[in-house]
Amino acid sequence: MASKMVSKYMYKIMSPGYDILDKTFFRDSGRKDGRNPREVLTQLIPNEKSMVLDMCCGTGSNGITVAIKKPQVTVVELDRSKSMLLKARQKVKRLGLRNVKIICRDATDTGLKSEIFDYIIIGLALHECNPDLWNGILSEAHRLLKKDGHLIILDWERQKCISDKIKFAPMYITETICTPKYFREYFNSDKEVFFSRFGFKAEKNIRCKYTFVM
Repeated sequence: MASKMVSKYMYKIMSPGYDILDKTFFRDSGRKDGRNPREVLTQLIPNEKSMVLDMCCGTGSNGITVAIKKPQVTVVELDRSKSMLLKARQKVKRLGLRNVKIICRDATDTGLKSEIFDYIIIGLALHECNPDLWNGILSEAHRLLKKDGHLIILDWERQKCISDKIKFAPMYITETICTPKYFREYFNSDKEVFFSRFGFKAEKNIRCKYTFVM
């Protein structure tokens, strides 16, 4: 990943238009593999008292979707970008959500107590990382999860049909330019094998149109 200083300014620039992803890549298409991935991950979390960490949350879309659909759940939004979190706070305030907490922390060293979360979500973050950050973020997630907790990953998926490859091409090119050489390694990896390296066993892998939810 770029240095912390470069990342800080990159996310500051991206934050105003970051949520355009929802309109571009996360709309329901009517196809079985075209479901909105935010809705898919929300279905994996029951509406009961539990703690959910939206790690590297960006503007908070994943956690906020969970908080709306599952009011008994407490969601903690965590990111190190103040610009992204400002957008998240604006959403939470506009929606009047009382089951969302927002904290500015580094995902590799959150300072939170061990084994306090039932679910941890990491969405569209790991493809931007290098091996040190993969290890740091996933090790911290492992520490923060309860013994019977679940990690939910949402990230870009390889496209199979030509039309989807063409539509996804601008995003793929952008990611390969803006993120490190490890993007291709992560993007093309067998995700079950990848996450097993960090102590996680895949239970489900749900393919959406441009993403997967595991």
